[in-house]
Amino acid sequence: MLLFRGTSWHEGLSSEMVQTVMNQWYDWFEQLVEQGRATSRHPLAYQGKIVSGKKGHTVVDGPFVESKEAIGSYFLLQVESEGEAIEIARHCAGLEHGVQVEV
Repeated sequence: MLLFRGTSWHEGLSSEMVQTVMNQWYDWFEQLVEQGRATSRHPLAYQGKIVSGKKGHTVVDGPFVESKEAIGSYFLLQVESEGEAIEIARHCAGLEHGVQVEV
């Protein structure tokens, strides 16, 4: 699994550049699907709840969008090794704009 951290990568970019990066991201994913190396992806919502505490007794608003490390989306991979996943992660179009990819 690749987790994409950083929900403000697009700040300071023109709308055209944001669209270019997003198109590169989608094309990258589609190539991985065609190669049989990716099985699903999904952006994560910027709102929800956080359940914590013993037996989930504490429920608060979250996730906290202002976090620079918030997870924005994920890819689920079908690979033979961690090394293969790392090599795939190195091709993320968002890396140049501050996105971090957790393998």
